[in-house]
Amino acid sequence: MCIRKLNEDKSIIIAGNVALLMSLIILFLDHLRYLQTALNLDNPLIPKDLIFYANKNYIFGGIFVILGIIGITIFRMLKLNLIGLIFWILFLTMYFLTINGLLI
Repeated sequence: MCIRKLNEDKSIIIAGNVALLMSLIILFLDHLRYLQTALNLDNPLIPKDLIFYANKNYIFGGIFVILGIIGITIFRMLKLNLIGLIFWILFLTMYFLTINGLLI
């Protein structure tokens, strides 16, 4: 099959929409995890550096998710849905490696 036909395929477009929605949900949940951890460690005796180190994986994971959202949005605007989906899978893999501490 030609890549142009795959880009216009309805299932690829739906998968791109689902990928974008999942990225936004993951970003929202990471933000909630960061806020919950920061609020739990809100104590004058705990240094601010410790809060950063406790949340470092979530912060870097959120950066990868934001880059993935920007990338998939750019590829979708250029009507390159299949490449955007592959790009999103790459950044999602990097996100899960970062959250588990394997990439940093």
